[in-house]
Amino acid sequence: MIYGPFSISPSSGIITLTGAVDKSRVFYRLEVVVTDDGSCCEATTSRSRRGAVVVQVKDVNNNAPRFTRCAHYSPTVMENDNVGTTVIQVRPSPAHHQSAHRHQPTH
Repeated sequence: MIYGPFSISPSSGIITLTGAVDKSRVFYRLEVVVTDDGSCCEATTSRSRRGAVVVQVKDVNNNAPRFTRCAHYSPTVMENDNVGTTVIQVRPSPAHHQSAHRHQPTH
């Protein structure tokens, strides 16, 4: 099921962000119907209920990351490197945030 920029798996109920959120929206309200398979609590028929999931959009950081040493980056990836091998580790300037970002090859 698709709800704006969200998708809900019918089998697991997992909500996934599948597109860009509208930054002017504070929240998204997803109207849902949940159904059991009838095996719970010795029941013989399935039951359904309607409800809502509210996803709150929080604006944590509007600053684009800045990397002060970009001119010095020249990573190399060997053709036989394993998936998950760290290629380069960079740190954004403190104006963005302090955590490290890792970029890994995918095959």
